Amino acid sequence: MPAPTPASASTAGGERDLRLDLLRGCCVLLMIYGHLGWRTLEVHLRIGFVSVAEGFFLISGATLGVVAARYVARGERRLLARRLLRRGLWLYAANLVGVLVYRGLTGPLFPTDEVEAYWAGVPAAVRWLSFDQPSVLNVLPRYAAFLVFAPLALRLLERGRAALLAIASVALWLANWLSGGALRLPLFETARAPYPCASWQLLFFGGLVIAWTLVRRPALRLPRGTVVVSALVVAGCIALAASDRAATLVAGGWVSRPLLGPLRLVELAALAQLAFAAVDRWLAPLGRRLGWLLLPYGRNALPAFLLHIPFGWLLLVTPGVAHDDAWRKPVALAVILLLLPVVRHPAARRWLAP
Repeated sequence: MPAPTPASASTAGGERDLRLDLLRGCCVLLMIYGHLGWRTLEVHLRIGFVSVAEGFFLISGATLGVVAARYVARGERRLLARRLLRRGLWLYAANLVGVLVYRGLTGPLFPTDEVEAYWAGVPAAVRWLSFDQPSVLNVLPRYAAFLVFAPLALRLLERGRAALLAIASVALWLANWLSGGALRLPLFETARAPYPCASWQLLFFGGLVIAWTLVRRPALRLPRGTVVVSALVVAGCIALAASDRAATLVAGGWVSRPLLGPLRLVELAALAQLAFAAVDRWLAPLGRRLGWLLLPYGRNALPAFLLHIPFGWLLLVTPGVAHDDAWRKPVALAVILLLLPVVRHPAARRWLAP
């Protein structure tokens, strides 16, 4: 593939930004590797307090901001709104199919007693509709919900009310953090919500606002002082996460993952600036050496996420691999390479991300 250059990274017209595609591809690959490379679904890959899930939602919102600017510039805002609504509903329906398959595998693959204990006290209808499904079926419902509400956000942005959207998003996040996660979507979210919509919407819509605001500044360069401060913040958070003080911060909600504690957000902001500055600085060599892998996954994140789910379940019953993390890691890398030609195929995007 031709090596992208900083000048071609993005355009004033809102074309895709290769920097965001590379970063999103990195997040998707790390997310798949984390899900497949270990037997237990925990936060295995993180820097300080921040994991790749936060990066995925932030970059996804930013990517939408860049793409939306292109549609609006062409006078196709309504077309985009229809596509976002259709994709959001389709993703939720696809996740329901995954839930149906998961239920069918309960017993032969997933321990029945553990599944019943997970849903203890939850009405049967809510078990089906809930965004808080076990396994990795709790990410896409949130993403689908954000896509459904995205046209309203874009309407505000088009009318020059980016500040209002940002304030409303921050206020919703803050209210949920201060209330200890009391703001839940009725029927769809329970007290165990790993990614409460009221909290995680801040990442998606925050990324949307930032990208929309900066889309006409493709040559943006962060001041060296900002990069240095960001590096110090990240280094401090890494040290803090490894210290005894971390337990107190977790108990106080300051680094809460579900509620996106303030300190976690500070570190995420610093990490995002460092990552963007690094990709912007070394865009050409990154495109030449890793573009073949990162760009297909970055541009086809949803098909890639959907396709990796059955592999995760298959590993649970594969002799010699199911309970051996040492073997699962090379297998996870093999799956990533195996899925590469699939996610690059136009049919994958047409059928899995319509």
